[in-house]
Amino acid sequence: MVRRIALVVLAALALAAGSAAAGTGGYPNAAARCRATGRLAGACPRFQWGYEAGGRWSTISSRGFDYRNCTDYVAWKLGLTWWDFGFPGRGDASLWRRYAPRAGFVVTHTPHVHDVAWWPASADEPEGHVALVVRVGAGGTVTVAEYNEDGLGRYDWRVAQAPAYLHRR
Repeated sequence: MVRRIALVVLAALALAAGSAAAGTGGYPNAAARCRATGRLAGACPRFQWGYEAGGRWSTISSRGFDYRNCTDYVAWKLGLTWWDFGFPGRGDASLWRRYAPRAGFVVTHTPHVHDVAWWPASADEPEGHVALVVRVGAGGTVTVAEYNEDGLGRYDWRVAQAPAYLHRR
């Protein structure tokens, strides 16, 4: 019961903040810096956040996705890797629906907590977008936790309806 109350309070705070909630959602790579600017905050060309060691940059996590992007956040939260899906190429969010069965998911239009909310490629988001469903409220409102929806590599919560949800079998 305490957990449910905490989720409701966090969702309300996120809504009050205009979809931005402080924090990192526990994401372990929130400190990855922009390769182009070296900064932690602000826009990052081609969304390439990472770490520099010995003059070399690493922008791909151990999960196989780009740091501080929606795909890496959702993969981390659900214990997934790029290899679970068997993507051809980078594994942009737009591909997650097509390759969901390979990773043990079914595509549905009914959201459940811990499902992946999925959006296809669009003019605004050419790579598509994925987020984690954290609450399904009365009347079908869906609250998602996500990274990089704003293109700035940040974590937030918001109420959103996705065209599809990926549900673990």
